[in-house]
Amino acid sequence: MAGNEPNPAAYGHMPAPPPGGRMPTARPPLARPRAMDLAVRLMQAGGVLALVSVVLTILTRDSIRDQVAERMRKADSSVTQGQIDSAMSVGLAIGIIWGLFVAALWFATAVANGRGQSWARILASVFFTISAVLTILGFFQQSAALSKALGLGALAIGAFAMFCMWRPESTAFYVSRSGRS
Repeated sequence: MAGNEPNPAAYGHMPAPPPGGRMPTARPPLARPRAMDLAVRLMQAGGVLALVSVVLTILTRDSIRDQVAERMRKADSSVTQGQIDSAMSVGLAIGIIWGLFVAALWFATAVANGRGQSWARILASVFFTISAVLTILGFFQQSAALSKALGLGALAIGAFAMFCMWRPESTAFYVSRSGRS
């Protein structure tokens, strides 16, 4: 070979197999277990429930407006209709934005957990804990029965999803997806 030409024998050389003649192979990740399939569907249902809650808030805004007006007038008899309307508009906007945010969280955690991303299971657990505390605190506040029922429904969905995500077969799925043994 001439001075600067590469040595063709140096390329494409495979390492020798270990004793026993077989190359070690990485284990493929486990298929998603049924418990995880159920957890993903439950989280998707939680997202749908959050969207239903937004729609119900919009559909019942007149009754909500009456409740807001009554409470504001009890607190301050000189409150004007303009102040009531402003409070209602701000409250309705916040409620809609919050409901859409919650729905997005449900759907995003469903996707990430369905892929076996361990951080998503921890994040979903934190969200569930916060949701449980807020739902329990909500029972001590004056709110509509429908609102309490939706909160309980979301809490039940979240609790069952948590149960499914922390099952041994689900943990094995997360471990296999993270590449740890």
